[in-house]
Amino acid sequence: KFFYKQVHSLHHKSYNPTAFSGTSMHPIESTLYYTAAFIPVAFGLHPVYAIAIIMDCGVGAWLGHDGFQWPGNGDYFHLLHHAHFDCNYGAMHVPLDWLFGTFAGSKEEVKKIWE
Repeated sequence: KFFYKQVHSLHHKSYNPTAFSGTSMHPIESTLYYTAAFIPVAFGLHPVYAIAIIMDCGVGAWLGHDGFQWPGNGDYFHLLHHAHFDCNYGAMHVPLDWLFGTFAGSKEEVKKIWE
C-alpha cells in the first residue's frame, strides 16, 4: 500500500489512459522500470541489447496505454483498471485475475467483484 500511495498513484491519475500516461511515472518507479536494461549487462551481452530494452520499455508503455485496441496494443481490460483500479491488476495473457477473482470485462463486473 505504501508503494502505491507514495509512488504508483501518480501513474493512476490517468483515469482515461493515453500514450503519454504509459510513461507518466514517479521518478522512483521510472528508475525501477528502466533497470530492466541492466539484465543484458549482467550476462555480458552487447550494449545494443540494453538500448533495445530501454526502447521496448518506453514504446511498450506508450502502446499499452494508447486507449486503442487496434492500432496499438492497449485494451479495454487495462482501461477498466485505470478507471476503477480495483480490478484487472495483471495482464490479459496471464490468468492471475481470473484465479484471484479480480477480473472484470465490463463496468458491471467491476461492481460484482466488491459486493
